[in-house]
Amino acid sequence: MQPVHTRGGGRASRPHLLTVGAMAAMAAVIDLIVHQALGHGLAALLLDAGPLRLTGLDAAYASDGLAPAARRTLAAAGAAANIAFGLAVMLVQRAYRPKRPHVRYGFWLLGHTNMYMAGGCMTAFAFAQRGDVGAFLSGLEPPLLLMARAGFAALGLAVCLSALLHGARTLEPFAAGSRAAVRRTAVRLAVLPYAVIAAMALLGGALHGAGGGLAEQAAYSLWASQWYLLLTPLAVRPAEEKRPLVPGRSAPLIAMGIAAVIAYIVFLAPGLPF
Repeated sequence: MQPVHTRGGGRASRPHLLTVGAMAAMAAVIDLIVHQALGHGLAALLLDAGPLRLTGLDAAYASDGLAPAARRTLAAAGAAANIAFGLAVMLVQRAYRPKRPHVRYGFWLLGHTNMYMAGGCMTAFAFAQRGDVGAFLSGLEPPLLLMARAGFAALGLAVCLSALLHGARTLEPFAAGSRAAVRRTAVRLAVLPYAVIAAMALLGGALHGAGGGLAEQAAYSLWASQWYLLLTPLAVRPAEEKRPLVPGRSAPLIAMGIAAVIAYIVFLAPGLPF
């Protein structure tokens, strides 16, 4: 995986779309593993809740008999894992500043999609009886319920807007040229991953959803979280040094991306029993 790195004169190479899409597929699988397995699954094991099934969209536990605090810990564990993982990835990227375009872009994608998954769902589900936030808020009574919903909405919005601004700034090393050229690059590196993640979620839900239930949940969850990627091209600016990093074609990454899609459709979407 040799880096494609344009230095100065001449026209900059474009990011290789198939490689970028493959990296998005891998990021989608990693994000879900972080959320469901490292978040909900690990919390369930520690709380002796016995995870029964983990999927790409939800998790089922043997939570009967648990105290309300334990149930809320289970509900919050997924988003907490995404935020912790996303922050860790961003800090590692900042500390080491990888020179290879594929590595640096992979860190960028993983860090920000994890933050969007957590913050976006907190914001969207704060006033809806859905998802982890709905499970966390279950049992609360007014006025505490209203205060908790407002708190989740504010926290989620703060996480997403911070990630959006950071994402636009840290994508600048990949952009150069006119503002139109910069936005085209940002579309390839941010909007294309959103399309890949959307296609995987909707396909998995459609193939494995009973009566369309998972398909509906996939669509709702998708618009609740990763849509912030669509705003990135509006906020990114040209790189001052005009020497962009360019993730070029990588056959190994493309192969791993195809494997990630298969793993998601065959294993994660229908669910893994424990």
